[in-house]
Amino acid sequence: FGTGQPLPPLQIPQQTAQHSIVLPLKKPPKWIRRPVGASFSFGGKLVTFENVRMPSHQGAEQQQQQQHHVFISQVVTEKEFLSRSDQLQQAVQSQGFISYCQKKIDASQTEFEKNVWSFLKVNFEDDSRGKYLELLGYRKEDLGKKIALALNKVDGANVHIKEEKEESEFLPSSGGTFNISVSGDIDGLITQALLTGNFESAVDLCLHDNRMADAIILAIAGGQELLARTQKKYFAKSQSKITRLITAVVMKNWKEIVESCDLKNWREALAAVLTYAKPDEFSALCDLLGTRLENEGDSLLQTQACLCYICAGNVEKLVACWTKAQDGSHPLSLQDLIEKVVILRKAVQLTQAMDTSTVGVLLAAKMSQYANLLAAQGSIAAALAFLPDNTNQPNIMQLRDRLCRAQGEPVAGHESPKIPYEKQQLPKGRPGPVAGHHQMPRV
Repeated sequence: FGTGQPLPPLQIPQQTAQHSIVLPLKKPPKWIRRPVGASFSFGGKLVTFENVRMPSHQGAEQQQQQQHHVFISQVVTEKEFLSRSDQLQQAVQSQGFISYCQKKIDASQTEFEKNVWSFLKVNFEDDSRGKYLELLGYRKEDLGKKIALALNKVDGANVHIKEEKEESEFLPSSGGTFNISVSGDIDGLITQALLTGNFESAVDLCLHDNRMADAIILAIAGGQELLARTQKKYFAKSQSKITRLITAVVMKNWKEIVESCDLKNWREALAAVLTYAKPDEFSALCDLLGTRLENEGDSLLQTQACLCYICAGNVEKLVACWTKAQDGSHPLSLQDLIEKVVILRKAVQLTQAMDTSTVGVLLAAKMSQYANLLAAQGSIAAALAFLPDNTNQPNIMQLRDRLCRAQGEPVAGHESPKIPYEKQQLPKGRPGPVAGHHQMPRV
């Protein structure tokens, strides 16, 4: 110290690294082993396990034996949902659609719900169009009474007798003579046109003189072409509250009624279509009216579009309309929709002889969601029954594959579904998703 010389380097002994060998454990140590555990699996299954230590006496020395218990239980959280689904399946299997619809009508809590099920029920009854008219408020018996009251006629039999008597009084008498005027006035010109067989000119003269009834009568005698032209001229000159309706009925232009009517009168427009439309144009006209109602800003009118789609037998549009009008987040709301869809599809099969196996994107999504809910409650077979067949959507194909595997055996009458993903061996360790491949959806 104090010499100004640097200190020599400190000599520190080097420690040699000790390499310890860690042997892999075949079993986890007791302190890290979980005593209990639980895990949910596909199909609403709950798997639980527990490790129970049971004391055993062997002489004076006490030992503990460990028992491993595994329990598999079915978890059901939507009992009402399952009950209603079972009732729907029973109705389909027994073909008891009328009684099923009637039960739904009796249990309806709103007037709209009652109307929907009443319209669905009519599809399975005779004279469906007549029944539709009655539901819209047009009963032939009631209408006859109103007309008789308006005409101050009470007894139907006396009405015909009196009318025949009045008509006979006004018929021209076969006896005596009458004057055939050929003067220069309108009557004379009409007479000359008739005497020469010129019905068209006679009709034009009658229309010019505003003698509409005479014009129509003469046009009938002149043939169909003249009658059609006369009708158009008559409607062009006539101005009344019901002129456009009469025009549409006479000209058989039902599209005019559906496209141009005030939507407050949608019932009347639908009644006209039900009464007059031909089978090949009926569905399209009902669809058109339903689309107008659905696009209207009034929420009440939007819901009424569902009735038009039921008449048309358009399942896809019914699903879209009902989804917009109702809250579909709850399982029972989805059950409400599926019930109507299934019944309407059966009605279309019976009344229109159409193949309903092909479904649209929206309906397929709802049916897939419904099948997922059924599977989550343990109803695997029912979920398979409701899952759409004719679709290539990957999520539906994956769900079908999972359902078939969960069922453990192939479904009768169905081929094993094509797996919508590739199998790939994973390395040992914790499994995880493989890049570039679909991962199975989680329930």
